Amino acid sequence: MKQVTVKEARDILGDEAAKMSDDEVQRLIDDLSVMAKWALEEASRSRTQNAQSVTERSKNDSTEV
Repeated sequence: MKQVTVKEARDILGDEAAKMSDDEVQRLIDDLSVMAKWALEEASRSRTQNAQSVTERSKNDSTEV
């Protein structure tokens, strides 16, 4: 996965990044990347669990005829 560069992050952050060093901006990029990866994994896990629940309910509903 491509990470945002320090320059790109500074463009996105605007005035917020003006007082930050390059190391601070890079740390922010790293932290937000970890958080985004975790959020995507959780969303995927939740989606999989929901799909399994629906499948199980469908199986149970069709056997109660």
